[in-house]
Amino acid sequence: MLILQRGSTAKFMPNSFVFPGGIVDPLDFKFPIEKTNFDRLIENQNSKINLGLKNDFYLRICAIREMFEESGILAITDKEGNKSKLLSAAKDENLSGWRKKILSNPNLFHEIFSVNMKIDIASLIPWANWLTPFGEYSKRYDTAFFVLITEDCPE
Repeated sequence: MLILQRGSTAKFMPNSFVFPGGIVDPLDFKFPIEKTNFDRLIENQNSKINLGLKNDFYLRICAIREMFEESGILAITDKEGNKSKLLSAAKDENLSGWRKKILSNPNLFHEIFSVNMKIDIASLIPWANWLTPFGEYSKRYDTAFFVLITEDCPE
């Protein structure tokens, strides 16, 4: 299970242990479909849990982008969209460089993916949709959670 600790200066829930994730960026809606294994997602749609959303494409893009930005782990697949793999920026200088670029300019996220490598949105399994409860926190979030099961766990 991948859990990160928020910094002490975080505006929302400082020092808390959290799953990686964040706010959907307008760019997530424009991510090039040809740089994904979306076709595999459609084939397997009936075997997945449905969060009640007609199109969660952009949420999947956001989930993988945020996981990469926050942890340096990137879910990819081969050009056919069949062989899934997790890459780690901690072990790959080139990927680490991309992570730094994307943190300063999220517009570049789609550029990581090439003819031989696609973003692996089909491996994400919808798990839950939570809304921050009223009360202790001034901000409320409507959050979709996905599970990514893998045998390929980077350190």
